[in-house]
Amino acid sequence: MWNYKKSRLETERIELIQFFKKKLKFLIDDFDFSQSLEKEFDKYPGGAKYYYLKYTNYQRQRQIEIIIHRNSDYRLWTIKKLNGSMIPDFYDNENIVSITDLDLMADPKTFNHIKHAVFTEEKKRKYVLEMIELLKIHWLKLIEGSYWIDRATIDKISLNKWQVKSGFRRDKLLEKIKTEFKFLENYGYKIIYDTNLLPPHKQSPTCEVIYSNFNKNDNYAILNDYKDYGFQIDHFIDNRLKGEMINHVLTENQDKDWKFVTKMANWLESNLENTVANNG
Repeated sequence: MWNYKKSRLETERIELIQFFKKKLKFLIDDFDFSQSLEKEFDKYPGGAKYYYLKYTNYQRQRQIEIIIHRNSDYRLWTIKKLNGSMIPDFYDNENIVSITDLDLMADPKTFNHIKHAVFTEEKKRKYVLEMIELLKIHWLKLIEGSYWIDRATIDKISLNKWQVKSGFRRDKLLEKIKTEFKFLENYGYKIIYDTNLLPPHKQSPTCEVIYSNFNKNDNYAILNDYKDYGFQIDHFIDNRLKGEMINHVLTENQDKDWKFVTKMANWLESNLENTVANNG
């Protein structure tokens, strides 16, 4: 067990959680929710990496969850529609809505996404109070379990405002990569890492899938780095970088990006075929 002095950030996170608890106490008092706080640790000292503050009521078939990261503010604030004792996956957009979704639904004309990007401790608390007021004014029926929002209704507003659907989405280009590079399975490779399986609060601008051949200690890491490098293939043998390709800066043209992925998959498949043929 780590022995450490609490950092300023950890202290602020705990204080923020206590503020949430105090202001959300009405969920317990008025709606009979039960409250729990779960923590997720990693190898680094300094407290939990993630805090999961949950309010659950199985009779009302609702769970409210707030996720807070140790080095930043909250990551997600969602309301989930339960199915018996089953809690929906984050990508089950039919049965989960975010506080941002609810703010958008309440008044699309005045919605400002900047409001949901808060950094200072003072603004975080102000934001918490504003969102609780939003719930009390517009969404008590959602909390009490007598009403649920159709995702198509939120999508309609989002499409009109930004030309994109609402909700949490997995990276489409990474799914395309897994389809095109599936041939690696024919050469003994298996997927050992896939960022599309991570929940939204653990996603980053880098979407990656790693194929490994354990018998050869041979790995291909294929990634889309939307921030810096674009499409990239890294080849590791015995944990050493054997080769690296940075061939394509991702664009907003999906057809162009997808064609390049297909081109690179065909190139790698041809190389592997030649390697096998040359080795007898």
